[in-house]
Amino acid sequence: IPPNAADALYCMQLGQNAVHGAMAGYTGFSVGLCNNRMVYLPIPELVATSPRSMNPRGRTWERVLSVTKQPNTVPPMQKGDSKYDSHAPMLR
Repeated sequence: IPPNAADALYCMQLGQNAVHGAMAGYTGFSVGLCNNRMVYLPIPELVATSPRSMNPRGRTWERVLSVTKQPNTVPPMQKGDSKYDSHAPMLR
């Protein structure tokens, strides 16, 4: 579905409010629309309430890092670690 004028306006408002928040000195936030008002949402709160999680040593996360050209900051596996640990810390 191609974007329309309302999508362009919404994206412009998100961008402008993100810049305003950064210029005001806020960090660790995202911008969103809540009750027809643009609000700053703390990223830790967004992540903590997310129902999805991702294995930081999994294929999907490796693809994200590759596409965005980011370095891999996940510590390497140590001797004795199993190949997949279901109790390993998950990215949320």
